[in-house]
Amino acid sequence: MFTTQITPRISETNMGGHISNTVLPVWFEAGRAEIYAMFHADEHLAGTPLAIKTFTVTFHREMELHGEVRIESHVARIGRTSFALTERALQHGQVCATGEVVYVVVGPDGPEAVPDAIRDQLNAHQISESAPEH
Repeated sequence: MFTTQITPRISETNMGGHISNTVLPVWFEAGRAEIYAMFHADEHLAGTPLAIKTFTVTFHREMELHGEVRIESHVARIGRTSFALTERALQHGQVCATGEVVYVVVGPDGPEAVPDAIRDQLNAHQISESAPEH
């Protein structure tokens, strides 16, 4: 699991002091920083681009300005040319939003295989099939 702490900013709230729904995709992306680093860890992989194929967010409860937000990201699936992550945003110990994103590794001629070295790293963060859904 990858974790990131987010401190909400007033600019991310609506008039009622609640976090805007448009903020969650940005926060989930911030939670993927370590995954991006895998694809740019050395000169050989520096040019390995990723493209988002799908991205969903499900909102479970309101989030507010006051209180740190914990973003958790797990590798859900790894395919030949793509991988999926499940994500959670927690505030005050409660799940407030969940998400899933599917990335495709893209080369000059289209999708390419996930590099073996990165596949090994992703496997280390894969959730087990028996893990509870969010």
